[in-house]
Amino acid sequence: MAGGIGLGVSLLMFPFFGTMILNNTKLTFFWCRVFHIGFVKWPYLINQIDLDSLGWTIVVRIFFWIFEFIFSVAFVICATAVCLIFCLFFYPFAMRRNRKDVKAKAEEPKFE
Repeated sequence: MAGGIGLGVSLLMFPFFGTMILNNTKLTFFWCRVFHIGFVKWPYLINQIDLDSLGWTIVVRIFFWIFEFIFSVAFVICATAVCLIFCLFFYPFAMRRNRKDVKAKAEEPKFE
């Protein structure tokens, strides 16, 4: 069972990386936007300056940092999972568009 999942994900990774490297579809922009949404800055704590509140502030800031990291990783995984599925449909169009761009550049007159 696990071998089949690994094979399926590896087969999905080829069009994913191909589409991301070609960068001629909106899918790369979508992945970057969802990736960016995951990095949320949490608010700072405002409280009195004494030893007890300093310890509490440090504990809460560490908690926020851990929560922010987990939140970011979850958004990266979700963005990649959605793009893995959509890349199956976008990759042929990206390849065709890339081939047309290469032909158009080859036919341009070269100025020396």
